[in-house]
Amino acid sequence: MAGTRGVCKINDHNSVVSFGVLPGGYTGKTCVQVWIQDRTDKIDSVDVRLNKSDYGWTAKVTGSCRGR
Repeated sequence: MAGTRGVCKINDHNSVVSFGVLPGGYTGKTCVQVWIQDRTDKIDSVDVRLNKSDYGWTAKVTGSCRGR
């Protein structure tokens, strides 16, 4: 998972999507952990953090979201 400075942390082998603090200018950060097997990249886990400090997010779009 990306920390508050936008740096990916050590792989915990879990995929997570979260909202959290990121440096200014970051909308989000994705950390992908891969390994190579038989000359092909394999994905172990993917973490996504969306910046909740500088942006407003919603899971349900309503009329009050117009123009935003």
